[in-house]
Amino acid sequence: MDLKSRFFLVTILTLLTGCSNYEFISKDEINKRINEKVRELVNIREAELRKEILASLEKEEKDDARHEIDEPETEKEVIDANLRGTRWGMSMQEVQDVEKDDYIKKSSKALFYRDKTADLPSIIQYIFHEDKLVKAKIFFADPKLSRILPSKTFLKAESEYAYIEELLCNKYGPAQTETNLFSNIENLKRKQQELADEVLKYQRELEDKNEEANRASKDLQKKYDGWNNARSIIKKEMEPYETAKRRLRDWVKEVTRQKSDIDIEIRKEEQRKKDDLLPKTIASSWYKPGFFDVDLKYAESTKGPVLYVQYNGFVSENTSVVPSDL
Repeated sequence: MDLKSRFFLVTILTLLTGCSNYEFISKDEINKRINEKVRELVNIREAELRKEILASLEKEEKDDARHEIDEPETEKEVIDANLRGTRWGMSMQEVQDVEKDDYIKKSSKALFYRDKTADLPSIIQYIFHEDKLVKAKIFFADPKLSRILPSKTFLKAESEYAYIEELLCNKYGPAQTETNLFSNIENLKRKQQELADEVLKYQRELEDKNEEANRASKDLQKKYDGWNNARSIIKKEMEPYETAKRRLRDWVKEVTRQKSDIDIEIRKEEQRKKDDLLPKTIASSWYKPGFFDVDLKYAESTKGPVLYVQYNGFVSENTSVVPSDL
């Protein structure tokens, strides 16, 4: 009931009270009683308003406090977590306490967890040095983890690279990105030259062994000249030389075969380069001393694509103050 309604109610009640008692009430008395009632109602309403305002202020304070907790950019939350609720410098046990799910693998220097990151299946690896968390990797694709990570085509993994790079750019700013085509031609040619050198080495050794064997054979023929069984004796004593020569000839044959195989690989690699089919690597990095050091890498290997994010921690008093979660 508003104040105006209460005013009329008080007036009517006052008049009715005066009439029921058959007493004469002057106009001044009526006004006096009405003013008293009005002041009483005003005091009650003011008290109610004070309570309502106080309750409203308390609610706003609670809402502000809740907003500060939920806000990802507040200083407290930023300082208290670096990656998935963990903090650089934590011990392995402290990281295990933070990660609620059971690890899938544990070693003296690493913990592995399986989870989703940026809505993508991933493997999280925490890396420790002297029982301090110093680094973390999040794998999205890796042939070595094919048993626990879904296999991906090169096209799919490269698309996910672009998606993750955009998320990281939104968080850390522009990236320094470098793309390289991987050609194995130089390595193959280097190996080819090494094998060619080995062939020459074994051929020279074989020539030396032949000369040594010829000298030994002549000496033995002189030594056993006139003996009835000279031929069999010389053959027996010459056997070590023949064995050594056979071994050298086999090595020359094997190295020559390997060199021939590499010749074929070089021709294939040169054709892949001509057709623009060489595997590539893409690497992006974000670095701000004392705040963040993040690398994103995509690589094409013969067994499949590799895609991961690596966080390098700052284990010092001035530790990283930017949360790294995607």
